[in-house]
Amino acid sequence: MTQPTDNPLDLYLSTLLKPKTPEQLKKSNNFFAYNKRLLRQNYLADVDAHEVLSESVLRLIRYMNKHQTGVKSYEAILKTISLNVIREMSRKQRLKLRVDYDTIQHTLTSKQSGGEQVYQIIDNLRLLDTLWKQLSPIDSELLILRIMRGLNWKTISTLFSKKKVSCTPSSLRKRYERLIKRLRQEMS
Repeated sequence: MTQPTDNPLDLYLSTLLKPKTPEQLKKSNNFFAYNKRLLRQNYLADVDAHEVLSESVLRLIRYMNKHQTGVKSYEAILKTISLNVIREMSRKQRLKLRVDYDTIQHTLTSKQSGGEQVYQIIDNLRLLDTLWKQLSPIDSELLILRIMRGLNWKTISTLFSKKKVSCTPSSLRKRYERLIKRLRQEMS
């Protein structure tokens, strides 16, 4: 059995995680809906909102201990910290996906692996980058969700429907197949 606490942060978190009144339930739902929306907007739909809350609370506690200050609104500060946590996660993900042509060129040429093949690979990467920039936002998001995230068609369809784009799983699959076919033709 846990002891009741007078710590305002603990009280706020308990009402956030285990709301007892309709008002607390509404605030809890709003907070987690806010985090889930930010995660979807940053292409991090597979990250749990509770994970973001945990990291945000840890950062808030570290801040409060370091500065020996109180907080007027835990809801506001946690939303702000959550936004920063999600932005940081998104930034890390984008860095993993970024292609640095100079690094690739240096790596390939330093191995003395047939100079012409190296330049052909670099040209193909540049062409792929150009083709990527020409894609519609829906097509590029479809490729990211399917290839990089490995999501199934039903999940992708659900994510698109939340963005007011009505697509069935089968129509998305067909769109994806046509897109891949078109990209392969343009690459060859």
